[in-house]
Amino acid sequence: MAHSNLGKSSGDLLTAADTNELLAVTSGDNAYLDGQLAIGHSTAEFPIDVDGSMTATRHVNTLGASSLNLRKSRGATFGDIAIVLDNDILGNLKFFADDGTDLSTEVAKIRANVDDATPAENAIGGDLTFWTATTAGTLTSRMTITNAGLVDVAANVRAATGILFGTDTAAANTLDDYEEGTFTATLGAVDADPTTPVTTTGYYTKMGDRYFIDVDFINVSTVGASGEMRVRGLPETSNANFKSTGPTYLQLGGSIEAITCYSLTSDTEIGFIGQATATPKDITAGSGRYVRLSICYKV
Repeated sequence: MAHSNLGKSSGDLLTAADTNELLAVTSGDNAYLDGQLAIGHSTAEFPIDVDGSMTATRHVNTLGASSLNLRKSRGATFGDIAIVLDNDILGNLKFFADDGTDLSTEVAKIRANVDDATPAENAIGGDLTFWTATTAGTLTSRMTITNAGLVDVAANVRAATGILFGTDTAAANTLDDYEEGTFTATLGAVDADPTTPVTTTGYYTKMGDRYFIDVDFINVSTVGASGEMRVRGLPETSNANFKSTGPTYLQLGGSIEAITCYSLTSDTEIGFIGQATATPKDITAGSGRYVRLSICYKV
């Protein structure tokens, strides 16, 4: 389509003079705007200034959806192609509030950056940073998702792995593991295990280098067992002795007894100590036995 002018004078949608056009349609039915566009009001402060909401809807019977695409090039002019560099800002989603004077107070933003020391064609790593302002108005980086999928919390720094809290990059300040699951716990003894193996499902939660364990043996037979009592099969080897953190009870033929359990160093076993005698607790062979324990140990 040929170049078209629809207006008559300055201030109209288009002007008659080529040197003063505000909006024109060029060949290929492409329109261009030379200036700013206000929607819903009459004074634009940005290239496109909307008073109200904006909606994008795509009607298509596929997985496709509407997109907001923010692009960055190192090319000096529109149409130039020049590869980005590490730490280049690719785009910002910013939020501003009226502070009683103007609408220039930025209170939060989401920023995308190049996170790649050697960007290449179709292979550029990125990160996403979330910022919020303090009540004093200082905009501060609160969380970053790196190109490796790691999460840095409350600092613009990198953790070797996991979630980093604060500004200390030491491994001790990083939550590098969280897991919930089950394991097969086996009740036995040092000298001899029960004639028929005694097992149950144990439950664990792992946070960092600590396991929290819960095990119940209910109405089991320990016939044939002798020696110091053990529970075997911890999900990971302990690197130090840790005593029970919750109630530990056993009933080995008589009354219910409160005891202390502990993890064995460099092992996947739990031992037991009688609270009254402070000595290792032996298993008692027989039927109708109960053992309930909770323990936290370090790996």
